[in-house]
Amino acid sequence: MSQDREQMEAEVKEDASVEDIVTNDENVDMFDLPEYYDEEKCKHLDITLVDGKISKADFEKLEDWHKSNNENADKEPTAENETENEEQQATAENETENEEQQAAAENEEKENSCLEIGGMEEDGPRTEEKEQDWVQKYDALLTKYGQENNNEWTRDNEPDENGARPAGLKGKFKNGAEVHYADKDKLSVKTPEGEKPAAAHFKEIVALAKENEQTVKLGSSMTPEFRAALIEACASGGVEIQNMSEEDREIYNRFKPADREEKPAEQEEKPAKQEEKPEIRAAEVKDTDENGNPLYKVNPKVAGAWMTMYQMKAESDKSAMFDQEIKTFEKQLAGGAYKVTGEEKARAQLLMMKYVQATEKGETDKADLCATALQKYDVDTITRTPPDGGKNNITTKPYAERSDEEKAKIQEATEKVLPQKAQSYDPAVWQAMKEASGQTRQ
Repeated sequence: MSQDREQMEAEVKEDASVEDIVTNDENVDMFDLPEYYDEEKCKHLDITLVDGKISKADFEKLEDWHKSNNENADKEPTAENETENEEQQATAENETENEEQQAAAENEEKENSCLEIGGMEEDGPRTEEKEQDWVQKYDALLTKYGQENNNEWTRDNEPDENGARPAGLKGKFKNGAEVHYADKDKLSVKTPEGEKPAAAHFKEIVALAKENEQTVKLGSSMTPEFRAALIEACASGGVEIQNMSEEDREIYNRFKPADREEKPAEQEEKPAKQEEKPEIRAAEVKDTDENGNPLYKVNPKVAGAWMTMYQMKAESDKSAMFDQEIKTFEKQLAGGAYKVTGEEKARAQLLMMKYVQATEKGETDKADLCATALQKYDVDTITRTPPDGGKNNITTKPYAERSDEEKAKIQEATEKVLPQKAQSYDPAVWQAMKEASGQTRQ
């Protein structure tokens, strides 16, 4: 008697546990699995089995699925239909595989069309593997470009004590630039010791990138001077750079060859059109607002990049060329050559060039005047960290927030460092200056 009672209690507990697993509803209905149920095909329906039975909700899910896949719920799929479905599935899988292979090939092609260039920090990887095909091609072209530029290329392919040679292609040019292609799209460069990085150190590798129809990706291990010189070389050599910042683009555009000879010819062909609309150019070059404040304002990052580039020129053995560049720029500005592109922007650039020139020559008073004149374009302070070969840091202060006395000093500094015709006069400042000095502007 007691044994029968214990067995009944065990069955009740078992039933209770099953019910808890399925649902918290004590009155739930359980259904037998339908004959058409296939565990593999119905996996996506998340059917819960309890002692071979399913809940009402799962049963309804199965019914809906079965009806949507069969016109007649009472008929099993024919062998012919199953074969057709398998063939369609196989075709779809093949198409997907082909698309993935095509996408992978396209990605590989894109990767190979981009050359990443960075600074050389170590000796570089070495290998005992067989030389790859691209190495001979690159070696031959670098030899050719070196000969054309009187900059002989010498390959370093000597094995070390373990018999390992430099991986890829490594060598050195006559000008002292060391080059290591760890792969055909991975390059590190070391400029000569004791020299400032210059565009000439990258001339041959840029020519090779252009030959291979490669774009350039700027690596992370490089100084500001290295970066600026590489950007200049790419711009001059006609090779696009993928990951340029705003300030990088400013440098790139400055050295990018311009089609300057065709524009005058085009203008000569249409003199009548220019005569008909003589006011268009004047309307395009409004440099100040209604209060006389300059519309152009210096971007600190862009200005810092410009000054780094100018310092590279001033510190190199081509400083005389930089002096001549300033004179030419000044003459063009005074002659109205920058009316279309913006004279205020050109004045700011010229002031930065003169500031760098004066700083490098130790002309402190002139450098201070340039720094004061630059306050018109929101420049407040200019520092270089570290002082020798470091990055330029520029802070700003809106010109409109400066006092009349400060604006008068800015105008006075501008008069001293810019040519007369290149100056831009603030009427309000002139009035303040006249009142202070009791003079009348002639």
